Amino acid sequence: MLDGAEHALLREPQRPRHAYDLFDSHPFHLAVGSYLSAAGLTAGALLLSALLAFRHGATTADSEALLWTAPRLASTAG
Repeated sequence: MLDGAEHALLREPQRPRHAYDLFDSHPFHLAVGSYLSAAGLTAGALLLSALLAFRHGATTADSEALLWTAPRLASTAG
């Protein structure tokens, strides 16, 4: 996708008609789509690893806190 985005920069720029127009050829869509795809794959691998660890009783306090504990919001008293 990044190679395609780089090659698309050599062509005459086109303005998309709507948000999903040119999704398979516009440099922005190709570049950002590759990063979103990588982020999704990484998140999926993390959750799969956490599930397998849970099934085998191999979780740690750090992984439990990272994945399942709601973050505390900073107080906005003022």
